[in-house]
Amino acid sequence: MRRELHVRFCEGGGARLPSATRLIYSLALGTGLRLAEIVGLNVGDVFAPDGRPRSRVRIRPEIAKGGRSGDVFLPDAVVAKLRRFWTVKRCRGEEPR
Repeated sequence: MRRELHVRFCEGGGARLPSATRLIYSLALGTGLRLAEIVGLNVGDVFAPDGRPRSRVRIRPEIAKGGRSGDVFLPDAVVAKLRRFWTVKRCRGEEPR
């Protein structure tokens, strides 16, 4: 079901949304994370110091439901979108923090 929603989103009106919004939708649909968990992530949770996206993200207890930490594995498609997002931000001079 998640894959079907993702395909419909990408083929539908998703192209009109800003890239950060599309990335949030992709993270939610690709990982099952809740919105509060996604917005609670820091750049360092998702990206290594050299700018490469991590394939496994540690969810800290303070942002996880029920206060339990855990790991989420990012699908390859989401990792590719994170790479593009980082590249666009750097080209615009907006180094993600």
